This record gives sequence, C-alpha cells and structure tokens, in this order.
Amino acid sequence: MPLQFPLPDHTESSATSPDEVRVLSFNVGHGDCTLVESVSNGSILFRCLLDAGMKAPPELITYLEDTPRDRREPDIDVLVLSHVDADHQGGLPELLASKISIGQYLGPCLPTFERLKWLFAPRVSEAVTKASEVEQTLKSRGVSITYPLEGFKTRFANGRITLSILSPAAKLMKSLSLASAKDLAALMRRRPLPLQWLLEAPDDQIDDQDENMTGLFDGRVALSPEDFENYPLIGNLPQQDSVKQATLATQPEFEPDFFGNSILNDTSLVVVLDIVLDGHHRKRLLFPGDQENWTYIAAQHPAGLGIDVLKAPHHGGRVYLNDGCESFHTLYAWLRPKTVVVSANGRHHLPRAGFREALRAVGGALLCPNIRTFEPLSAGALLRPDEKSCFAALGCTQSPKPFITIKLSATVKSADTPTCVQGSGHSGLAPIVVLRQEVTIPSEGLLRYTYGELERHSRWISQQLKLRRKAFLTRAGASEHRHCLTAEQLTTPWSLIAALAKAEGRHDLVADPDPVLKFGRSHYTFWADRPERYQTTERQLACRPSGAEIKAATKWLKTIPKMLLVVDKPKHFNLGVDRLNILGSVDWRVFDHLLAAELALPYEVIAEEIRPKLLTLIEKRFYFKICRFDYPYSRYDGSQAYLFLDTDPSTVPDLESAQWKGIWSWSSHGKDFKAPWSELASLAQNELMAGNFFNPYDKRNGRSFFPGPHAHSRDYCSFPERFQAAEWTPL
Repeated sequence: MPLQFPLPDHTESSATSPDEVRVLSFNVGHGDCTLVESVSNGSILFRCLLDAGMKAPPELITYLEDTPRDRREPDIDVLVLSHVDADHQGGLPELLASKISIGQYLGPCLPTFERLKWLFAPRVSEAVTKASEVEQTLKSRGVSITYPLEGFKTRFANGRITLSILSPAAKLMKSLSLASAKDLAALMRRRPLPLQWLLEAPDDQIDDQDENMTGLFDGRVALSPEDFENYPLIGNLPQQDSVKQATLATQPEFEPDFFGNSILNDTSLVVVLDIVLDGHHRKRLLFPGDQENWTYIAAQHPAGLGIDVLKAPHHGGRVYLNDGCESFHTLYAWLRPKTVVVSANGRHHLPRAGFREALRAVGGALLCPNIRTFEPLSAGALLRPDEKSCFAALGCTQSPKPFITIKLSATVKSADTPTCVQGSGHSGLAPIVVLRQEVTIPSEGLLRYTYGELERHSRWISQQLKLRRKAFLTRAGASEHRHCLTAEQLTTPWSLIAALAKAEGRHDLVADPDPVLKFGRSHYTFWADRPERYQTTERQLACRPSGAEIKAATKWLKTIPKMLLVVDKPKHFNLGVDRLNILGSVDWRVFDHLLAAELALPYEVIAEEIRPKLLTLIEKRFYFKICRFDYPYSRYDGSQAYLFLDTDPSTVPDLESAQWKGIWSWSSHGKDFKAPWSELASLAQNELMAGNFFNPYDKRNGRSFFPGPHAHSRDYCSFPERFQAAEWTPL
C-alpha cells in the first residue's frame, strides 16, 4: 500500500492556525537527509532540503509530490549539500532526475576539493567527482549555484526566515585553495583538521599565486563557479604516498580508505535556520553536517547558539575542541540543544555511546531512528559494555518508520517518535517524570575546561619551569663561560614537561595541553611561544620575567651610552616618522642576547616580554640619527640603514680599535657559542653596543661599516672621521 501523507488543510479554521515549523529527518541509515518546512495559515512558506542520503529516500519524493506548493514557488526553495561525502550527496542524482523543482543550491566550494582530489583516497576522490556531476546537472536545469562561507546570510518569506552559515571560514578555504605543498601535507596528516590557527595566526599573503586569486577569498562570504573560470586553482602538491607514510608513522589508527576525509568533514557547511513564528517567537535549527572540529565556531560564539533543534554532528560521532581534544561533554554543554535528532544505524560505530551520555548530562531530548531491544534500569547496565556505539551497546535495530517528524509552534514542540533520551527542558504534560541523582566522575573534557583545573595545571607548569631555571643557574654559575651560557639559554620544550606530568599522573594535561598553555600564557603564569599556523613544531616554554627583573633590565639599559643598530627598510618612512616605528624595524638580536645574559632568561622571552617595555625608554633616552647602510655618504632614502642611538654626542666610537678588531675577527665555527658575549657586554656598557654582529657584511671587515680610502693611502681617514662625515639624518 502506498504511503499517505496529510495534505495541508485549507479550511477556514486553518486560516487562523498558528505558524509551525516541521522538521522531517528521513531514515536513510548511515547518512543525512532532512527536510525543513515553515507553514503559516496552512500554506508552506518555505522549504529547505539539507543533504539527500546515500540514496534518495522514495518517501521524500512522494512527500514532495503529494504536498505541492503554489505553482509560482519551487518545490524546494533551497537545496543544501553540507559536504561531498557519499552518504550526504549520493541521493541527489535521483532527486534531480525527478520533476521536483529547486530554487537555489548552496554547496561546498568544489574547485578547492577538485584541486586536492588526487591527494584523497579513491573513495573520497570519487565523492568529489560525483559532486561535480551534480553541479553540472544543476547548471543544465538553470539552478543558481553558490558556495557560501562564514558570514553568509539569505532571507526568505519576507524576512521571516534567515539562513546563515557559521563555517567554513573564508581564511580556511583560501588556505586549502592556495596553500603550498608543505602546508597541505601538514593538514592532510591531522585528524581532526586543525583550526586553532584561524584564531591566532595572521592571514598571510600567499606569494606564489596570482593576486587576483589571493584576493578572491578576502572579505567574501560567498563564491560561485564563475569566480574560478578565469583563475583555476593550481599549485604544486605533495605526493600522496609520502603524505600517507608520514601519517601512518604518527597515527597508527590511520585508515587509508578515509585519507582526506577529515578535510571534507571539517569544511562542512554549518547551517543555521532562524524562523520567526507568529510574528515574534524565534526558533533556531542547526545543521552542522559532519563537522568534527568546533574550535573555531565555539570561539566565535562563546555564549552558545541557543538551539531548539540540532541535527547531531557527524551522526553522533567524535567532536573536538582545541583541535586534538575529543570533547563530547564540553561541546554539548556549550551547545545545550533542547532537541537533537541523529541519523545513524551503527555503521562506523555511530552513534557513539559518549554522545548519548553527553546529551543526558545537559538535559537534551534525543530522537533516534532506531529501536532499543535492551533498556538499562540501573547505572552501568549495558547489553554490550565494550561496544563504542550506543547502537550496539543497547542492542538497537533500525526502525521501519520512514522518517521522524518534529513540529514546533510558538509554544509547543512535539515529535511522532519516542525519545531515546528524555530531555529536562519540557513544559506541560510529560509521559513520565523521573528524578534521579547520580554520583559520577566528571569527564576529562569538563575537568580540563574548569577555571580551577586550568589554574592548578598552570601553576604546576610554572613551578617546574622555576625548578629547571634554578638548576640551570647553578650549573652556569659553576662554569667559566657563565655569561655565554646565559646569553644563549634555551627554552624548555613541552615534551619535557609532558614527561614530568606523566610521572605525576597528570594524564588530562598530557592528553590536551593547549587550553592550559593558552591559559598560562594569557594569565602571565609562564611564557609560551605563539603556536604556528599548523603547529608542526613543538611548543616552547619558559619562566615569565618578574617585576624585579624588568626593573633590572631598565637599570641595565641606562648603563649603555651608545648603540649602533641595523634597520631594515621601514614600511613607511619620512622625516616625521614616529621613532618607535623605526625601532620596530631594528635587528635586535645582539641586544636581546646581552639582556638575556644579564637576566638569565631565554632571549625569546626578552624579545617578546621585556624589550617591548623598554622601547619607550630608548625613544626618550637617546638621540636618534640614521644614514644609509650601503653608502653612508648619500642622503638617506628610506632603505636599509644604520641607526645610531647616542646619549653623549661629543664622543665618537672607534670600531677599528684593537678590541673591536678582535670582535670582528671572531668566528663561531668550531666553537660552542654564537658570539663573544662577555666582550660584547663589556663594550656595550663602556663604549658602544653594536647590534650588527650577526651581519656577515659587517663582520668581514670592520672598515666596511663606513668605507673610505685604504689605510696606506695619503687620503686615509680614521674611523671616527669617516663616521662623522656620513650623511646622518636626525630623527
């Protein structure tokens, strides 16, 4: 017998019926296919289809044919493909082969994935190819195609319905589209796709691409196939085998058939539908596709999203915050959805048991297309406790029901399927109200994100760094090379702290250090370097400078009478330029190392934490003058330069003295240190700090600073005379 669906009622009583939202989640097994309708006065104002499953469910096409809209309106206002995985787009060809009309299409930025296709596993690559065929069919039918990005919004039904995109970010798609082989290899080896860099790294210009391509993504919230017609995505990509081998070496659980799948998942279109009912009641629906990494989205919306209905991300699978941290409880505590609907049938161990428990913890109602054959009546009672999936753990079977229907009005919410987890946010009558108190061990995710736990771990790391610094100073103090050892003191790698943490049983810190390192850095508990874009290098740590050490740095600076520094070409130079701007272009390496020796702190800490505090004092204390680097006797033109900082203009340094000649002839080859730090420190306090020791051009010959006639020439001038003869420009 064919299925019968209720047709919209056009009687007079329906004219005054309240507005309603219907969410139909089709039972496609492992996959997604969801239809959203907004109904007012018995008429369908809006329809949105999100994904189409591995195969188009026949009940979907039957439903659309049996509930026609006004002839002027398409059957589906907007068709959304979250990403190109087969279990989301496999049913689109069958849908497009029917007579169902479509208004517009929103999908992933296909040119980006076509660029990467040959890096993907065959299964993933085939999905990209099929998505290209779907786009060609849509074009042949005259359907508008858009690749939306974060910030995209479009409205329907006279502004009563807003469709917004939370992810992917334009910066992420730009990186995937234009990144170098090295950066792409780093991305391909990671699961989930790393996103922390979107929050902390600058949007660097990619030099090896046409500037029209690099500008294509900047400031855009939507693209289209036409944008890429004149600028195809190109670039050298790494060999697939080399990347796979590197991945296998670092991730033993690596699955070759799914290579590249995390890129598809974590660039899913995360869609928000805001629907206003009866003029002033808003209902919010969230459809995140297979998004696994929520680091960027959660940081952009720290107060949560206020969700009424959530389609479970990645079929109730793993979710992450801070890139590598699996965080069911933390994520759902942030999302706090009132109702969640999941679409999975046990395949790939989905839905995960942790997903169901996280929803219970936050009081969300769970609707599932499966039927439990086992009901736990006490804590810890499971049919198969070793199973990762709640489908297997509770002995579930797939329901014959073709779809789950959720109805939302301004004041009432209902579903035609019993809940798998009963939420706590319901009002009115409920079948059974059960109050139960459980004593449970908080999950690692929740522990890691409490303020007290972050503070406790941060203080412990600070203590370990102080102990290491004390031990280092003891060793350095017993050495005849103390000054050199402290000038080149190394930072502490995270791996060493991680080993100490393991020894003390701090397993949660070892499992996910990023929140603690970020907390410690931002709360001035210890110093940590800024993470790189893809974090391929190990994090480095050190003690923070104390107030007394900053005062000591100020006192040390006041002992320096003169400084001769090298300045890179300032970005904007004129005679009225701010002197702090000039100081921002100086090569400070010698300064940083000498101050590091004075304070016994790594020079990286000096560069980031102390030197910026001294720049205003330098600007006030010294006279500034500048001349050309390549030919000092010509007027300065804004190119590379010497910057001379002086407190006593009546004296001139002599860089051709015997002591300075010994400095310039010094070579680090075969020696333990980069420079003669003790001699440089003595000269800095008594005569001059020369900040260009690392410049090979200057080190070859002291006279090449300010060239002149040969020493045996009749016109020979001493260094102080040549120095004064230079075309100095006061600042």
